[in-house]
Amino acid sequence: MKTSVFHQSGNEASLENCPWPVAELENVITDVEALEDSGKKYIYSDLGYSHGLGNLMFQIAGLYSIAQESGAILLIPISTSLRRAFDFQTNFSDFIQFVDPQVTKRLSNDLEATKITMTVDEFLENVGISLTVRSARMIETNVANDDQAFEMPEEDAFAKTMIVGVHIRHGMDISMNSRNRKHGHVDTPIEYYRRAIQQISGIYDNVAFVICSDDVAWARRNLKLGKETAHFYCPGPREVDMAILSSCDSVIMSTGTFGWWSPT
Repeated sequence: MKTSVFHQSGNEASLENCPWPVAELENVITDVEALEDSGKKYIYSDLGYSHGLGNLMFQIAGLYSIAQESGAILLIPISTSLRRAFDFQTNFSDFIQFVDPQVTKRLSNDLEATKITMTVDEFLENVGISLTVRSARMIETNVANDDQAFEMPEEDAFAKTMIVGVHIRHGMDISMNSRNRKHGHVDTPIEYYRRAIQQISGIYDNVAFVICSDDVAWARRNLKLGKETAHFYCPGPREVDMAILSSCDSVIMSTGTFGWWSPT
């Protein structure tokens, strides 16, 4: 029988292809026995539910809250792509520790691991959370390709301008995945964005739209914004897009975990 594996959003981002330096980690756990002998309580997750940035943030935020409430330490793989955006060493070292690939494999596969860990399988979106994108470290990136970059006017020019972020989600997981579409998880109609942009433009005298999308070409082709509407397209990657959206005065968002985090 032929098996087809559908593309999963988020897999394109890794530590290896990160365009800026990723903070080094200290005290990575390399031995399961060290956990057994510590006398401490641990929660372990391979963060494998989804690799999308918003989904990863909900997973880590929920587990982090549980760890704080239960006096446990959260163990996560050193390979997690969340390290591209967050400096865990500085901000979360009291409740989060990293494990190397060998420990990750053993904790995931060895039934004996249940003696020293609590496993949380559910996707946690209803847990009270305090982790936001603003706790991330500053990302500095230099986009050399002019087609991917955008230029902003000098700071004074935007002093009295309403900056509105626009998040347009149009990835394969919602535009082509029949299972998602069957359950109503579909791409937002382009008319929604057009009407929102039109309405906001009618309210504010000076407004500029910053558009972030996982399919910028589709967004350009379908929004068709003219020169009369000040607008810019974000160059990505996803961590930069979210940081930009979270810095805007307001956000026109599409449904999804990335969009839910972006206005925070």
